[in-house]
Amino acid sequence: MKPRAKKIIILCSILVVVFCVIAYFYREPLLEAFSRVYYFLADVEKIREFIGSFGTGAPVVFIIMQILQVLLAPIPGEATGLIGGFLFGTLKGFFYSSIGLSLGSIINFMIGRFFGTRYISKLIPEKKKKKV
Repeated sequence: MKPRAKKIIILCSILVVVFCVIAYFYREPLLEAFSRVYYFLADVEKIREFIGSFGTGAPVVFIIMQILQVLLAPIPGEATGLIGGFLFGTLKGFFYSSIGLSLGSIINFMIGRFFGTRYISKLIPEKKKKKV
C-alpha cells in the first residue's frame, strides 16, 4: 500500500472516530432533530401546508423540494409526488415533479462527474483504468 493511501485511511479513521464520539455525546438532541425532520417529511399534510403557504411561489418551492428529494436520501419520494398532485392537480403536479426530478438528477450526475473523475484517478492506477 502506498504511503499516501495509508495517510488517507488513517485520516478517514480518525474522522470517523471523532464523528462517532461527537454523535455519542449529542445523540439525544441529534435523534430528536432527525426525528422531527423525518416526521415532517413523512407527513403529507404538513408538507402540503408548508408548500401551499408560499402562494404563487409554491411551484418553485415544490421543484426545489423535488431536487432535494433526489439529492438527499431521507426525503421520501412517494410523499413529494403525492403532494404535487394534491397541490397543483395531476398534470401540473406531474410537470413540476418532472422538472424537479430532472434537475436533481442532472445535479447528481454533475457531482459524480466532478468528484468521480478526480477521486477515481487518485485511487485507481492508470493501468487498471485503461483495462476498464
